[in-house]
Amino acid sequence: NLQKVNLSLLKPFIQKLEKQYAARTVARYRNTLTFYLNEYLATQDDTLLSDNGNFVGEMYSAGVSRNEVKQAARGLQKFYVFLQQNDLITVEQLADSKETVKLSADSMGLGMGMLKEYF
Repeated sequence: NLQKVNLSLLKPFIQKLEKQYAARTVARYRNTLTFYLNEYLATQDDTLLSDNGNFVGEMYSAGVSRNEVKQAARGLQKFYVFLQQNDLITVEQLADSKETVKLSADSMGLGMGMLKEYF
């Protein structure tokens, strides 16, 4: 099940954050990433590494606030760094994913079709 896989990847990431950040900050990352991965992406049968996995700005069109999209983008970028540090994605995937997440978050409401054409 996709949600279980996502949670298994998130668990060590959250444990690492607990050593670096206050409980409130960690909870925000956990809640935001869990929502994005398991409530938003998984319901569309997408994964973090699928073609649509980095387009966090699409959540804005689905009614998620700009602030929540920005939080998801920040969390995803940190999560990608963690995945690369643990050899779960390549350096190239890290760079591509972080760029796409940033562009997607920055282009909220501009029409994702235009952004996807860029890639």
